[in-house]
Amino acid sequence: MTAIGAGAETPVTVAANGTYSAVLAVGIYTLEFSYPGYALLTVPNVLAIAGMTSTIPLTVMTPAPPGWTPASRSRTPASRSRTRDR
Repeated sequence: MTAIGAGAETPVTVAANGTYSAVLAVGIYTLEFSYPGYALLTVPNVLAIAGMTSTIPLTVMTPAPPGWTPASRSRTPASRSRTRDR
């Protein structure tokens, strides 16, 4: 998992049971979840507030389409859309 915001990317460790925890500076983030063989799951507009704990429900990750690789994705929304439509 990666938290992207405030001009930086923060890698976040995910436990074997799927839980994760991160301490982030105040701001708005995009969370990206990836796992080999599965399509990238993106959660945009996650607000980090000082002293607040949030729970973010996720949908189930789906298997990646044939030919999709993490290297084929781009951080631009337009490129992401093209990748998903293949």
